[in-house]
Amino acid sequence: MEKKAVESQRLVGSSSLEEFIPWMIYRVNMHLSSVVGYTELLLSGALESEFRRELEKIIKEARQASQVMKDLLDFARRRRLKKEVVDLNKLIDSVIEGETDRLSLSNIKVVKELSSDLPLTLADSGLY
Repeated sequence: MEKKAVESQRLVGSSSLEEFIPWMIYRVNMHLSSVVGYTELLLSGALESEFRRELEKIIKEARQASQVMKDLLDFARRRRLKKEVVDLNKLIDSVIEGETDRLSLSNIKVVKELSSDLPLTLADSGLY
């Protein structure tokens, strides 16, 4: 417990809000995931319909709270755009490459058809 307090103080004292908010949201979402997980375990053994409904409410509320946290993170990450010239074909290649393993686990095959005459465009370098 003391270690967590020291870590929190370090983040609050020496870091910007941009670093603290994502860290805090990550921590809250970890706990919300635990609530959902343990509640699902209880739900798997629950026989009474009233008890099941209450457990399902807990799961629903925890998932909604997690979504609120994700929305807060999205809001906290908004910043001024850093536009630069981007080759969209290279960008698409890098995104597909980064997602290949996850997609193949879900048996999703990506068919890529890129245009060689696609013009360069302006995009925020922090988004990819």
